[in-house]
This record gives sequence, structure tokens and C-alpha cells, in this order.
Amino acid sequence: MSESSEFLTRIRKLKWINRWGLSKNLVSENVMEHSWEVAVIAHLLGLLARRNGEAVDPAQLALAGIYHDATESLTGDLPTPVKYHSPQLQQAYKALEHEAVEMLSADLAPDLGEEIRALLSGEHLSEKEAQLLKAADMVAAYLKAEEERDAGNIGYIKPLGYLRERMDKLNCPEVEQLFAEFINVEIKSEGPIRE
Repeated sequence: MSESSEFLTRIRKLKWINRWGLSKNLVSENVMEHSWEVAVIAHLLGLLARRNGEAVDPAQLALAGIYHDATESLTGDLPTPVKYHSPQLQQAYKALEHEAVEMLSADLAPDLGEEIRALLSGEHLSEKEAQLLKAADMVAAYLKAEEERDAGNIGYIKPLGYLRERMDKLNCPEVEQLFAEFINVEIKSEGPIRE
């Protein structure tokens, strides 16, 4: 039997990597919980897109959401303003992400590594699915910024506007549907759940 894989050990480190490193946070958020939220949002966006007649696979979108930031188990969470500061930094970060994909997938048996490589890189997604995954990541960030603002953290007011602009530029009707059907709704108390 071969040496055991460190893949799961590395993935589990995502719970120790905090997001929003350049911002004061009233509510902490780690990469693992962010990935779960992105997976749920991506799945919902996929369901909405399928309802709209798009040929997408919501289950694959959920998987893509789970793995979309897994490389950060090796690279850490580089804040967006740093990643996109210059074309040179963008290119360097893409190369670092690619190397992290290769390292994580090489840590698995070849048959598993190929499938995980596709999930880590997003190469298995169609153009529409890639758009939906990107949108899910932005929606999750927007919801985090809203949560911080609502808790009294005024430092998140500017990011809210920036994220809204970025979501609008995606030209993804499913995002507006998601906000209408799942986010900007009033939760009605129905009392305790009875058996």
C-alpha cells in the first residue's frame, strides 16, 4: 500500500484560514464556511438557471462551490485588492493557484486526482456554469458585507457598492432571481417545530 494522502488534512486546514484579512470584522468567516455557503448559493443559481432553460448541472455547481477555494489550503486567502492590484500580481496569483491545484491533486491516487483536479480548476464547468459559480462567490461576499454593515461595521458600506457593481456586470439574471426569491424575503415566524 502506498503512503497515505495528505489531501483531507490539507482541506481541513481551510477552517483555520480567515477571510477578509484587510478588514475589521465583527463576525469572523473562514474559508471552509465560505465554501459551504458558495456551494449552496451555486446550487440554487443552477436550479434557477435550469428553470430558465439553461443546460446546467446544479449538483456539479454545488461541488464546484465546495472546492472553489480549496487551493487556499496551500496559498492562504489573498485579499481581492491585492490579487487584482496589477496585471503582474494577477498573473503571479493565477500561476500560484495552478501550482496549488497540481499539488493537491497529485497528492491523490491518479484516478481520484484527475477528478479532483477538474473540480479544483473548474475546467469541468460550461461557460454558463463558470459564470454562475463566480456569481455565487460574489453573492456570498455581498451577504457577508451586508451582515457586517447590519452589525454596525461601516467599513463594509463601500465594499457593498463595489460587489453590487461587479454582480451587475456579470449580466446574470439568476442573481436577481436569487435575491428576489431567497434573500430579500421576510422570514415569518411559524412558532416552534412540533413533532
